[in-house]
Amino acid sequence: MSSVITSLPVSVIIGAPNGITVQPTNSNVITQPQPTIPKGGTAGQVLAKASNSDYILTWINNGGGGGGTGRSGTATFTGDGVTLQFAIPHGLGVVPGSFNFIAQSTDAIGVTKGTPPDNTYLYADFGISPPINGPNNVVIAWQADI
Repeated sequence: MSSVITSLPVSVIIGAPNGITVQPTNSNVITQPQPTIPKGGTAGQVLAKASNSDYILTWINNGGGGGGTGRSGTATFTGDGVTLQFAIPHGLGVVPGSFNFIAQSTDAIGVTKGTPPDNTYLYADFGISPPINGPNNVVIAWQADI
């Protein structure tokens, strides 16, 4: 048995086969379009407006932070099966307030932010599991912001 509670602009049907159902009762109800995130994008990209119209979004490459307050890049190293930390120069001249790493190669998976950065370097740590031996096999995308 279903019960119907009517209050403009919707009717709520309690006890409907799948639980509670909300049905519009006023054909003049105006709904707003909902923004959607477009498919695609790659690591390091951010969403941005694609036009002056509302709800039109696109993926773009990250410009490195608002007004020159950040830097980003990709660092490549040669793993030796022993080295647990790689220093990445960030070029900010001050200690970053925040930073991130994203593994860009299989051998860079497991990179962490264990050691705090300084005025010159970000330190990509690998805990107790160093990347294996291989030429240019450790590729890390990084971002640092003041």
